[in-house]
Amino acid sequence: MNCRKHILKFVAGLFLFGVPVWMSAIELPIKKINGEDYYYYEVQPKETVFGLCRRLNLTKAEIVKHNPSVADGLRAGALLYFPVELLDGKGTDASDTGNAMPAYAQESTRHIPVSRASSHHVKKGETVYGICRHYGISEEDLLALNPSLKSGSLRSGTILLLPDGASPEAVESENATVPATEPEQNRILPVEPTATYGDGGNGYVTGPTTVDFTADVDADEEEEADTLRVSVMLPFMLAQEHPDKQAQFYTEFYKGFLMAVDSLRSESLPLVVDVYDTSNSLDTVKSILMRPELLKSDLIVAPDGDNQLGAIASFGKTNKINVMNIFAVKSTDYVSNPYILQSNIPHSDMYDRAVEGLLEEFPEHTLVLLSSLDGKSDKQEFVSRLKFKAEQEGHPYVEISYHGYLKGSDLESLSSDKQYLFVPASGAHSEFNHIAGTLKMFKESRDDYNKALLFGYPEWITFPEESIENMQFLNSTIYSRFFNDDSSLRSKDFARNFQKWYGTPLLNAIPVQGILGFDSGFYIIKALNDNARSGREFDYDYDGIQSSFNFVSPLNIAGKVNNSLYFISFRPSGIVDKHIVE
Repeated sequence: MNCRKHILKFVAGLFLFGVPVWMSAIELPIKKINGEDYYYYEVQPKETVFGLCRRLNLTKAEIVKHNPSVADGLRAGALLYFPVELLDGKGTDASDTGNAMPAYAQESTRHIPVSRASSHHVKKGETVYGICRHYGISEEDLLALNPSLKSGSLRSGTILLLPDGASPEAVESENATVPATEPEQNRILPVEPTATYGDGGNGYVTGPTTVDFTADVDADEEEEADTLRVSVMLPFMLAQEHPDKQAQFYTEFYKGFLMAVDSLRSESLPLVVDVYDTSNSLDTVKSILMRPELLKSDLIVAPDGDNQLGAIASFGKTNKINVMNIFAVKSTDYVSNPYILQSNIPHSDMYDRAVEGLLEEFPEHTLVLLSSLDGKSDKQEFVSRLKFKAEQEGHPYVEISYHGYLKGSDLESLSSDKQYLFVPASGAHSEFNHIAGTLKMFKESRDDYNKALLFGYPEWITFPEESIENMQFLNSTIYSRFFNDDSSLRSKDFARNFQKWYGTPLLNAIPVQGILGFDSGFYIIKALNDNARSGREFDYDYDGIQSSFNFVSPLNIAGKVNNSLYFISFRPSGIVDKHIVE
């Protein structure tokens, strides 16, 4: 991907690691789409169309022309694309500072270069003088990047930005929880570099390790502090000389989890993280559950084996400890166990939310339900629910069956004046190929491309590039429990930091396990903090890089269920728009 600067002449506030820095330039990333260069911009929380217009020196019409979804308002995290020629040469004197600027702004008003890798976690007893001396920087530069220090406050746990002149070696050792010189995929990494490894004989891996986010909690006072405790029980398979792929995935999940722990260092209550290798063994799980510190847990992250998850769920119910099921998608323990947090929206609920969201987002389109008479129909349950709901609401639909490949003659009954949303009865790649060519020709024959759209399934995320391009041409929307847009700023930034922390890139997997660990850890820590302070049980919503969490208590269900679901739209321009189904 190319990189290019688009400079806007204004001053706005950037919050990087929670520290305000006053900036005078934006460096917008650039992406080539269908052979053309586009700047792209990630919408910030609470950002308004008016503020964005002033910020980019564009009219609303110019923004909507290239990003039609903006006509309905801005969604935090959405990517907006602009042709390079539209923005080049633009400038503004806007003074609107009501919204934080994105993290790719790089240049301060004092022209002190700064990067996200250059930061320092303040420890108890440290001084401004000592930090400056350690990194070989001036107090003037440190205060310029961290204005809050001018009040004389240097609180333990705070993250300070450092100018690029700081020693790279020192910065890395302070910024990374785990040294980047130890890249082994199969190693379980402690929360602090000084943590000791476990006894190795009973599945205990690290800790218990206390991470004090709030500062000034002395060791002899720790038992009296409002301390949170999370136990991570996963099959890391440390006894294997060469852990298998599944074990590597769990290890990467844990690495992402640690990055979430570190990200919340400055705002969390004191936290203890206990980590155990279950060795994919029910006997090992039972042995771990006998350890006395498990009774102090606020939440346990459980593995996906039915028997192992069942044992942990039973332990949680008996001892009133929450258990988060992130990996066992088909488990139904949440139905009868009030202490289970079902991280993935159940299959049936997912279909219902997708159907309701579809009818709400495409009210003007007649549904065209496509089914192959001699092919696969693995999504017939979804189509049947969609048909039933459409009939209930009086939403128009037609059913079209075909042999082999969909042909133009199969669509002759469709009017040229109406808008259609095609919904196939299969999510298989082979069946997609059987309909894509004819749907493209049908779309090209319309005077308005919005008259022919396609709705599909989570499996389509895994399609090869050629099929993704067909999905984009057909303006396709799919539903999914998760989605990582690796071109988004949040995703790219996480991948860069993961590489810096561990010395290895993220593993190629869907979902990306490191990001799943980060999103899950971030949610867990924030939710536990919120619960401790307000007395509310997991009443916290989080839209992460790849996953979203919104736990509810459905009728006649004992536990809590995450009902979050994404709609992902693949636009003809190459834009990928992800938003939560309301």
